[in-house]
Amino acid sequence: MDTSTGTVQPYKEAATPTPGEVKPIHIFSGPRRETDEAVVANLCTVLERDGGVLPAIAVRAEGPGRYRLIYGLHRLEAWERCYGKQRAIPAMIYPSGTPDELIAALEIEENLFRNELSADECQAQTIRRRDAGNARFGVGRGGRKWESDSHFGAGEPRPRQEGHSATGG
Repeated sequence: MDTSTGTVQPYKEAATPTPGEVKPIHIFSGPRRETDEAVVANLCTVLERDGGVLPAIAVRAEGPGRYRLIYGLHRLEAWERCYGKQRAIPAMIYPSGTPDELIAALEIEENLFRNELSADECQAQTIRRRDAGNARFGVGRGGRKWESDSHFGAGEPRPRQEGHSATGG
């Protein structure tokens, strides 16, 4: 946010990824959930069946020959099991100047689309997404606040759910 004008500046060219390939030996990841062995095993089967074709992982360049994993941990694990750490994996490579807020948003988006997330994990990712957006756009306590347990205040109408009427019928 440009504090002098109060306007949000869009991400610049640093947010544009380049399709490419990266050797797993050059990829590191931060704290992550544990890998689900069933998911990795299924991805290994897909790799063997389809000849090494998987959706690209995403990484951010962190220096010469070093990349931080943004998303695709299960795909990376399956790739390493099938091909080792020296065969390059398809990746969307974000430049080192890509803002941390965008990296967090990309990771959250990927997490929300995964099938194996529980309802609690989806809620936690949604809250992370909200908080990352608030940080990006400078929304804090003075801005609109969405709380998972108190979204609707006393006396505020709740949105009508599809298939339900206001009279309960």
